[in-house]
Amino acid sequence: MLAHGVPFTCALLAAALALLVCPAPAPAAGPADAGVDVPVAGATGDAVVTGVRVEGHQSVGTRELLDAFGVSRGDPLDVTSLGAGADAVLALLARSGSPFATVRVDWDDDDRAEVVVTVHERRDARIESVAIRGNAAIGSDDLLAVIAARAGTPITAGLLEGDAAAIAERYAERGYPLARVRPTVSAGSVREGLRVAYAVTEDARVAFGNVLISGNERTREHVIVRETGIVSGETYNASVVETARPLLERLPFLASVAEPVVAVDRGGGTADVGIEVVEARASRLSGVLGYAPGGDGEGEVTGSVDIDLGNIAGTGRRAAASWERVREGHDRLAFEYTEPWVLGAPIDIGVRAEQVNRDTLYSTAEGDLLVTARFGADLRLTWSIGAERYVPGTGDDPATDGYRTAIAVEYDRTDHPLNPRRGVEIQGSLSYANVDADEDATSQRTGVLSVSGAAYLPVRRAQVLALAARGEALASNREDVPLHRQLVLGGAGDLRGYREEQFHGTTTALATLEYRFILGRNARLAAFLDIGHYARDGANPAEDTKLGYGVGLRGETRLGIIAVDYGLGEGDGFLDGKLHVGLIREF
Repeated sequence: MLAHGVPFTCALLAAALALLVCPAPAPAAGPADAGVDVPVAGATGDAVVTGVRVEGHQSVGTRELLDAFGVSRGDPLDVTSLGAGADAVLALLARSGSPFATVRVDWDDDDRAEVVVTVHERRDARIESVAIRGNAAIGSDDLLAVIAARAGTPITAGLLEGDAAAIAERYAERGYPLARVRPTVSAGSVREGLRVAYAVTEDARVAFGNVLISGNERTREHVIVRETGIVSGETYNASVVETARPLLERLPFLASVAEPVVAVDRGGGTADVGIEVVEARASRLSGVLGYAPGGDGEGEVTGSVDIDLGNIAGTGRRAAASWERVREGHDRLAFEYTEPWVLGAPIDIGVRAEQVNRDTLYSTAEGDLLVTARFGADLRLTWSIGAERYVPGTGDDPATDGYRTAIAVEYDRTDHPLNPRRGVEIQGSLSYANVDADEDATSQRTGVLSVSGAAYLPVRRAQVLALAARGEALASNREDVPLHRQLVLGGAGDLRGYREEQFHGTTTALATLEYRFILGRNARLAAFLDIGHYARDGANPAEDTKLGYGVGLRGETRLGIIAVDYGLGEGDGFLDGKLHVGLIREF
């Protein structure tokens, strides 16, 4: 027969927010009160617990309750331990959404006693009203909009903790990083109703002070500071501090960036921000050598060389030059330069020039002026305007001049520029070109729409599924589009297993599936499948879908990053594959 029982009750949470730790029970007159009614004999002796059983619980599992109770078989039967265990159970129930739960502990009046823990969750306690107090700098409506507590909703410790953090964050965004928020709970006007209030201590309003950069040896400090978006003298904003790190991590001349550290000077009303960085090798020399077997037993060698000078003299300026041999007699030479942060804004201005010679068929010369606006760490918008000249190699066709303009958008949320493990990237562009009238007095106008995207999905540890797609469409006022204006497909850059720019059309599409085994920060082994489609109208119409597949390897060596791709096209035997070997050397 049950001889002794102790009720433990977590009453109204009161002003101290007892949702987190319920108050320990105190001795009282009897079981009707929220206390302990234990005869002296029940508190001492050699009684041993033979087992613990819980009853009446709904929202919390038996094992979780027993772990919180902390008394188990073989322990001494001690009222103090039972009371502490009941307090722990009450705190667990409060965190689980039952702040008005009661717990009763009973045991047999024997030397070997079974303990029974009876739970009454009382999950019907709900919020009657919500108020904000002590707020002068920010209106109550503004603060109520960022919290989750609403009249009629159940109350939990997690709810109040989250709301307090949300209010503090809003204050930190408005220049009050030292603001403190204390939730309080009191009885409402109706049974089981609760009045919730958030008491705010605003403290002093501060402005940004100095931004202190450490770890930079080559890069000038102001070059890094301007990229953070933090401006000395402006009102402190916690969200600006939070976005500083991802903004800096996008810079190619920084290898890693630590979390910013904020030091507030109450007397001076300023907040200094310290950021530690590790610089990367910002310049890169890369080369690719390709080989495609020929039908007559003689293969064709292709290749490219690129040099990219980043962070010139520690200023963030960039220059690049490249040469590419598409095939014998078909070469491309390009140069570009970028000046960052023009007029003190995150706007880059660049120039680009390109010369293409294709056998004796034609040559083209192009030049563009580019303006790129950066929005946060992930989004870029570029507008360009340029001119071009086309010179035929033979025949009576006249040389033509034209102008062009384009707008492009780029969104990049990947976690690594060369070897991403997760994230997405999306690009889109729309261009227009107008070529001067020829002997028929008909100007040629063309427009190109291009959309591409990629997603990197982690499958298992060090394994990634990479999915990519691209589509391009060209429209012209003339039926026959000149060869040099047509869209191209094929080669190491897109449809692997085929020759460089093997296919031409007015519409192209490409889908790629690649399964990667990550071997290091810049190293991986991959199997790929490419599906490409092209079509064109006019005097020489064509349309086809091609399949390419193969394997690729990236590895880090003392010489740099070595890349090897071996691709096979439709109908190719194993020895007919296209081989591309590349080297990337950072300095």
